[in-house]
Amino acid sequence: MISPEVIEKSETQLLNVPVRIEQISLSGQAQDLIQKCYSSNEFQESYWALVLADLNDLNQKSMKIKSSDSSGQASIVQETLPTYFENNLQHIKDSFSKELSLKKDSIKDSLSLITETFDRISKFISELNFEFGNVEIINSNKLKFTLLFPGKKLLLITKSIFPERIDFSSDEVIFSFFINRKLIASDVSEFPVLTKGFKKYLAM
Repeated sequence: MISPEVIEKSETQLLNVPVRIEQISLSGQAQDLIQKCYSSNEFQESYWALVLADLNDLNQKSMKIKSSDSSGQASIVQETLPTYFENNLQHIKDSFSKELSLKKDSIKDSLSLITETFDRISKFISELNFEFGNVEIINSNKLKFTLLFPGKKLLLITKSIFPERIDFSSDEVIFSFFINRKLIASDVSEFPVLTKGFKKYLAM
């Protein structure tokens, strides 16, 4: 069992190390842990393979350009958001508001940037069908999302409001994924890629 203190220490150390991880990989042990939770048919493709797939369409997340068969003119088709999206978004907004009220004195210098960062990432996170979500402000410069899913799956996402200080791009986050309190993987990913792949993983 990995204690919250160990998890927090691990994430803090990662945030302080200026590294860039270009690809996601799993050890044999982590692969075994995931496979224990799924039948072979359900586990035809791992989440990590899905994360790396179809990256070219990320810029068309909210809209798709579709060519017309008759006129040749392009038409815009709006993607449908999940039915739970609005409830999820409101849930984490409420959690964020409570956190702001608790830490308003200590974060007043970075309040604007913290709020802007939350607004950017919260819409992506709300597309994940979580059962419970919580938002924390860590050391006045990081946002930490804790998301609980069915099947004792837990996803932690940490987003720095100063990514350039740790040689991250503006979209990169650190994530840790657990099943039944066992750490499956912890790595760096752009949050649009992470949420897109994790949605596919949950649908398997």
